[in-house]
Amino acid sequence: MIVLYEFLPAFADLLAQLGDPLGMQIAFLATIISWSVAVQ
Repeated sequence: MIVLYEFLPAFADLLAQLGDPLGMQIAFLATIISWSVAVQ
């Protein structure tokens, strides 16, 4: 789970750079997930 936590932000940044609308949505979800994991 720790590996996933460190990987998600980089994955979200990569998708955001693609400029794909679907990628942006996935990046947003990944950011929310990483936030919820960090808060817990």
